[in-house]
Amino acid sequence: MRRLIVLTLVLFSGAAWAQETLDTLVDRGFVADWLVCAPFQPDVDGGIAEAIKRGEAVLGERDYMFSVDGISRVAPKLGLRVADGDNEIVWQNFRAAEPLVDLSAVAGSNREGVTYAAFSVRAPRRRAVYFDVQSILGVRMWLNGFPLREIPAAPPSAGGLDRFVATFRM
Repeated sequence: MRRLIVLTLVLFSGAAWAQETLDTLVDRGFVADWLVCAPFQPDVDGGIAEAIKRGEAVLGERDYMFSVDGISRVAPKLGLRVADGDNEIVWQNFRAAEPLVDLSAVAGSNREGVTYAAFSVRAPRRRAVYFDVQSILGVRMWLNGFPLREIPAAPPSAGGLDRFVATFRM
């Protein structure tokens, strides 16, 4: 079954809880070890599939991390519980074996949802890093608590591709 996942990436550099060094990550060419928190119910009218049918944006405005100080202040860690109405959603480990990271497994039996994915690296010096991000449903990216990039949803033919350089600081 195909799942529709809208993604928010939360990136940290120079953090005390770093998962690996920035040099290791760059040498590998992709992030292998993630923390993920999902699935949250979409906040777009009728859900993600209906928004696509209407040709509307699938990235809503809700800050699902509100109960843990919000997206700009959240410090993801294994086991951190996030309130979502009557439910709690827990940050958990996720391992990617290749550059194509398929997060649909964290959606469980849900056909669609919002997923947060985070990684943290130690940056021993300022370093520019090239990103190649593809998602037809869109992605919001945060770096050290600040908005970094928003990749809007795109038609499948366009692939939702965005390539850019960001500087990781110590």
